[in-house]
Amino acid sequence: MSHLMLSRKGSKWSRLVLALSLCVMSSVSIAADKDWKVLKSANGVEISSRPAAGSAIDQIRSSTKIKASLDSVVALLRDYPARPQWDSMCGEIKVIKQGSASETVYVHNKLPWPVTDRDLVMSVEWKQDPTTGVVTMNAVGVPDAVPLRDGRVRMSKFTNVWTLTPMEGGIIDVESIAHADPGGPMPTWMINKLSADAPLEAMTKIKAIAANGHNAKSATAFMTKH
Repeated sequence: MSHLMLSRKGSKWSRLVLALSLCVMSSVSIAADKDWKVLKSANGVEISSRPAAGSAIDQIRSSTKIKASLDSVVALLRDYPARPQWDSMCGEIKVIKQGSASETVYVHNKLPWPVTDRDLVMSVEWKQDPTTGVVTMNAVGVPDAVPLRDGRVRMSKFTNVWTLTPMEGGIIDVESIAHADPGGPMPTWMINKLSADAPLEAMTKIKAIAANGHNAKSATAFMTKH
């Protein structure tokens, strides 16, 4: 009898701890989400910003939900030659080094006169959680991996994390959080464009292209869940 009572008490205690943990996690999630300020929202896409520690430049979050397969979204994002289809600023892109779940990529961003074009080199890693199927892409700037180009300002600091979360009904929750140092002063109108207009346009196009299907088996070879 005493063993049964202890077992029941232990079970109740476990449930209480779990409930409290979920409350704490939920509170932290809500508090973190409040840090984001919505800049623009259209076509089921939301663009937000929040201060980045140690930087005068905000982080930018782009989020949407896409009715598509996980493979289609991953394949599109890893199809670098196709990037100009959804990134209107991309003037040149080249894969410097390719692996099954990683790559080093050079990107040239065209900017309107009189702003000098920017370029960046990023090291990209892909991972998938074997249990949830969530795919993450982590890109970090590696500015010294490629020699400087004339007429282009190299972006020395760059981070971009994509999180692709499978949901019920064949929906993929897509989130991109990016932070970049443009490498020099820019006019306010250009900063505003890069912060809101460009990400909104890009994510809207990604949503449309992925929904129509985008295939590249080599791009999804690292995945165990499809």
